[in-house]
Amino acid sequence: MNDILTWVGEHQEILSLGVSALSFLTAAAAIVVSVQIERRSRKFNQNSVKPLLSFELVDLPHRVAVKIRNDGVGVGIITDVRIFTAGIGGGSWNVLLNAIEAMDEEKQLSNRGIWKRYQQPIKGIAIAPGAERFLIELENKPTEQTAALRQILGKLEMEIVYTDIYDKPQKHLKSDFQYFDRADRYMI
Repeated sequence: MNDILTWVGEHQEILSLGVSALSFLTAAAAIVVSVQIERRSRKFNQNSVKPLLSFELVDLPHRVAVKIRNDGVGVGIITDVRIFTAGIGGGSWNVLLNAIEAMDEEKQLSNRGIWKRYQQPIKGIAIAPGAERFLIELENKPTEQTAALRQILGKLEMEIVYTDIYDKPQKHLKSDFQYFDRADRYMI
């Protein structure tokens, strides 16, 4: 035991340097752990406000509608809308208006007075969790207008580009609307 005490007394500088090195390593490890915890916390916060948008298509004898629902836990902010139509190509929300006008002028679907809801513009719309937003809705007795709208919608494909509140791009919402062009329309 005396040998150990004698050695410690003779080598205090080395022991002091060792204690300092051990303190430095402990502090460095604490910083690394702290940075990892902060990164995981940020990722958790971003994932805890993740929107999940989906289309809801309504096709009843007296009502035709397309709406977007947010089934996620965060606000979805629409940044772009792309619509693709057979024979017309792709483009923005105005393509739907152009398609309606080009494909069916005689039914007056471009007359905004017939619409119950008609959302424009779509870019920049924020959809809260659990909320829904109608893009278009036509509600009246079954007429040639509702039949014409079903034909037009049945040829469309829509893609919604959106972000969360952190401006992080989300998986694009894309769907065709062939549902409106089905043969088994009102079979119960």
